Amino acid sequence: METRMQGKIAEREVLTDLLGDFALPDYQPEIKRLLRVRVTVHPAEVYIGGGIAEVTGTVDYKVLYAAEDGGVYSTQQQGDYRFTVPVEFPEGFDPAEGVTCDVEVLPEAVSGRAAGPRKLNLKCRLHSKVKLYGVRIPYDVEGAEATENERLTGEMEAARLFIGRTEPISLADEILLENGDGTVRVIASDGQVLVSEADAGSGEVHCRGEVCLKLLCVRDGSSDLPYPVLRRIPFQTDIPVGGAEVNCTATASGFCPEVRVEVEDGRMLCEVSLVLTGRAQRNETVPYLRDLYSTTRETEAVYESIPFAKAVKCVCGNFSLGTALPLPEAGIKPGLSVVDITGEAIPGAVGCERGKYVIGGKCRFHLILAGDGDFSAQEVEVPFRFEVPGGDEAPTDADLAVSVLTARARTDSERLGIDAELGVSAAMRVPETANILGEVRFGEEISAQGAAYVVCFPAEGETLWGIGKKYHTPVSALLEKNKLPASPSADAKDSLQGVRFLVI
Repeated sequence: METRMQGKIAEREVLTDLLGDFALPDYQPEIKRLLRVRVTVHPAEVYIGGGIAEVTGTVDYKVLYAAEDGGVYSTQQQGDYRFTVPVEFPEGFDPAEGVTCDVEVLPEAVSGRAAGPRKLNLKCRLHSKVKLYGVRIPYDVEGAEATENERLTGEMEAARLFIGRTEPISLADEILLENGDGTVRVIASDGQVLVSEADAGSGEVHCRGEVCLKLLCVRDGSSDLPYPVLRRIPFQTDIPVGGAEVNCTATASGFCPEVRVEVEDGRMLCEVSLVLTGRAQRNETVPYLRDLYSTTRETEAVYESIPFAKAVKCVCGNFSLGTALPLPEAGIKPGLSVVDITGEAIPGAVGCERGKYVIGGKCRFHLILAGDGDFSAQEVEVPFRFEVPGGDEAPTDADLAVSVLTARARTDSERLGIDAELGVSAAMRVPETANILGEVRFGEEISAQGAAYVVCFPAEGETLWGIGKKYHTPVSALLEKNKLPASPSADAKDSLQGVRFLVI
């Protein structure tokens, strides 16, 4: 019986420490003080061979600093990461079917210091989660196909996951500048991706959404403080995802590896590079052999408990977060104003409450403050919570991405207020187990009954299958002799409902 299904063969967590020394380009002002160091991680490339999975990728260090000339500037530096994980197929998996590898790489700790007026020392710790999926081969129960055997079959709904990624997609937009004093300079640029819709098709995931573009600008030659310019650039595209079909549910997430802005003729010309990752999953009906007995020989069955996952939900969309904190709690002195705010979301485990899936975690916001003729930085953490209709069991296997799409902050004499929009992408699965017949051992032949017939009085909880197995009698013969209606399953609890005795 074919019981081929996808299953997880390994799950690893890897910590990677990166350290690098970088120099500012000659045309940039010297560093007075670092204000913010952020890291964005490019999607990983995975090569599998020789019993290992080699994971490589790139990180961008985005550094904002105050310069000796009193202005705010940024620089972007790049580093590489690499690590390997073993690929070992447990018993029962077929290496010829290949491996599906899902890698999530997140920056866990980022720090930097100015090693000199034009030198940077940057550190980053990456926390990577690697999931490897293989295909479980059918169980070959020797002797199971003999005609004298009674076989009890079952079905499980097992998840199959498909993953794909686009090549870089180019988007463009232009922003008209408002009249004002001084020359507009773009200090820093950032793009966050919101996928609002994702639907599976044949070999692809159709998605649409927006790139949430933020430009931190200043008018050089004026006394104005830096200010953010926000723009949303829509997109609609197909992500190639091999194996996906219309009966899959889907989600997608995105990353902007590059944002380029040129200021000319009263306009800001923006070019954005976008990479999307699509996930599709479906439940496949997998038949399996639950039990077996021989009607002519003694039989000993050996069972095995097989873990598998069931797909329950795919989610993509956005939600709002708002909070207000007293200035002392936020660590901000009165009189300071917020120049810029960025943030990252750190999700926790997905829970389940009152029939809803709950995605919780915290947002770490990085504030750039102005006051007393200088700039400073402060971090605050705020919890978030997002609920979607779901089931009664928490998903223990979830591919989850949460990002801060946009954020605004303001201060008054007493409080800091933050309003943020968060994007979420999740493919969720719940754990299941199936008791499968792994082996059967046949013994001596059964002696013929001496009596003309045997009458059995079933005990409470016994089933039609259990009685047939006890007396080595075909289930069909029990049904015929006792004029019983066919039961959907011979081992159902109600298969002998109302039956006081059975003629064997």
